[in-house]
Amino acid sequence: MGQPFVYVMDGNFQNKASCFSGTKHQGLDLDVRCRGETMRSLNEIWKRPINVETEVDGQKKLFSYANGEFSEKFL
Repeated sequence: MGQPFVYVMDGNFQNKASCFSGTKHQGLDLDVRCRGETMRSLNEIWKRPINVETEVDGQKKLFSYANGEFSEKFL
């Protein structure tokens, strides 16, 4: 179904130089099975923790990746 558009929204998220990004919801949710590769790739570029806000089943969700570990929470 294509690749999502991921936008950097804050380069100093929570004042920790971590990346806060968002996806543009275009009627399809981010495929959470692919989030790992996406976030690892973003982390490789940014070299700091990654946070991606997206929509899953109609609810906003924050996926985070730092130090090789993933976490997620509903917003």
